[in-house]
Order: sequence, then structure tokens, then C-alpha cells
Amino acid sequence: MKSYIVADFFNLDYVWRIALGVGVIPAVVAVYFRLTIPETPRYTVDVVGDTDKAERDVEKVLALNAVRDVTSNWGGEQVATTKVTVKSNDFGSYFGKWSNLKVLIGAAYSWFALDIAWYGLSLNQSTILGLINFNGPAKISGFSTTDNSTGYVHKWTAFVDPSANVYDYFYQRAIGNIIIACAGTVPGYWVAVGLIEVMGRKPIQYLGFGVITVVLIILAAGWDQLSTNTAAFVALFTIAQFFFNFGPNTTTFVVPGEVFPTRWRSTGHGISAACGKVGAVLGIQAVGPYFNSNVKIVLGVFAAVMATGVVSTMLIPETKNKTLEELSMEDTVIVEETQVEYVAPK
Repeated sequence: MKSYIVADFFNLDYVWRIALGVGVIPAVVAVYFRLTIPETPRYTVDVVGDTDKAERDVEKVLALNAVRDVTSNWGGEQVATTKVTVKSNDFGSYFGKWSNLKVLIGAAYSWFALDIAWYGLSLNQSTILGLINFNGPAKISGFSTTDNSTGYVHKWTAFVDPSANVYDYFYQRAIGNIIIACAGTVPGYWVAVGLIEVMGRKPIQYLGFGVITVVLIILAAGWDQLSTNTAAFVALFTIAQFFFNFGPNTTTFVVPGEVFPTRWRSTGHGISAACGKVGAVLGIQAVGPYFNSNVKIVLGVFAAVMATGVVSTMLIPETKNKTLEELSMEDTVIVEETQVEYVAPK
């Protein structure tokens, strides 16, 4: 591939197409399994109210996995099963209570605050790569031509010197991104995986938001000195990347999957994720464009937003060491139970 790119850099067009195409494969596999697996019994009971179907779905999974050491009505005998009546699917009545609404606000805003800084910094990665000397060959800027027939000025404000090796340009940037990921991002995730059930979600989220706030304040206040001190800058940036992931970049998508009852779990998680994407757009479009011209102000804004994440974390409950039965509040959705006769298929 290198020889093709060196010979004609337009061959890079194939690279991004191949990368996007390969990414479709796991997505298709995920869609297939999602369409073929049975619905979760908790949803079938808590939302649909059909304990009979829930039991059969469990049996299908056990049969597929060759696990048959549980009490079962799979053999076709006539048994009495329970049908339950569940409360109406009223979003307003549930989240109309402050005790429930504050959890949604806490989960949604925490994700929103995180993504403002996370994506705002990630989309300005070229500045970071330049500071650690992995931004590739220098670019030419300011070239422009004018179309005499229309008076339109064509401008190219940043492009690679044609004499430079384009392959080396992208190779250096790739290595720089790998260094950033391996220095802080990946270790942060794995430490979060190892400690999330030991420390709990809230302490990790508190710690992450707090450390990132302090680091961004230091970077904003000392940018003139730090931007010329590669070792100090790399150390601070690595700490920030570590605590992004050993912190809110992990917990903000874990918590919404646990703190809502079954009937509202996907809705609550969806609202939280959507708020995160709104934060990403703001970080990229409203704040990010000023990163190069007003980097101190941008870092200060990101620090302030991270500090508000500490406050929003107070609104969410701790879910460490709690079962889904406890978190789902299943007893609160069942109105009545009735016994019905069911003959399992032979």
C-alpha cells in the first residue's frame, strides 16, 4: 500500500473507503443477532405483563446453550402460570416525580457535559499532535487563485507540501494518535473495568470530572509555558486522557443502563445519549473552532463545563453491588396477578 500512495497520493481515496467498508461488518453481525435473540424476560414481564412468554424465552436460551438443570415446563406438561397486569406506560407520571426526574437530569447532563470537552478536544487533535511533534510534515498556507471570469477567489489555507512524502504525513499522525491512546485512553478504560465494582460508578465519575477540571485549568493558565514544554504538556494531557476514561467517558454510558426501571431503561438511556450528542455538537461547532485562536479561553470553558459535571453526578444513585431486580423496581409496575392454564408445545 505504501508504494501505491507514494506513487499517487490519490490512492488514499481507497484507504478511507476500505476503512468504512470494514466497519460495516461488525454492525451487520450485531443487527443479525439483535433481530434473532428473544426479548429479555424482564421486559416481557415488567412491560408486556406476560410471564408465560418470558418463561418460554428463558427456556429457549437454556436449550440453545445446553443448560437444562432448572425447573422448567418445556416438556409439554400442563402447568399453572402467572399472567400479570402492569401499570400503564405513562412517561409523564413516572418522570413527573422529582425523585425520578433528577436521575434522568443527572445522567443526561453528565453525558452532555462530558461530550462538550471530549469531542471539542478530540476534533482539535492536530494541535495536540503538533505539540508532541507527530503532526507530519509542515503545511503550506495562504495560497489562492482568482477566477477572472467570475471574480471568485479559490483559497487553500492548509495543505501538504507537494514535495513532502504524503505517506509519511499520515503515518506520523497515525503513530501520534496511537501514542495518545496507549498513554492514557486505553489504560483508563481498563482501570475503569477493573475498579468499577470496587469503587462504584459515582466515585469514579466524581474523580474523573474533578481531575479533568483541574488539569484543564492548569493548561489554560499556563498555556504559554506548557505549549513549549513538550514533557510537561504530554504529562498533563495524558493525565486528562486517563481520567476521561477512568471517569465519565465510561460511567456516563454505564449509569443510564442501570438507574432506570425496565420499562424506561431504553428511553432514559436514549435521552441521555442524545444529550451527549448535543454536547458533542456544541463542543465541535460552538467552541472548537476557536481552539487555535483563543486556546486559553476554550480550555477555560471546557474546565467550567467539567466542573458542572461534578454537580450533576450528585443527582444519580450509586448502583454498585445492586441487582437488576433492585434497580428495576419491578414490584412497582405490577398491579395484579392471575393464574392461567398453559400447555407447552410438544
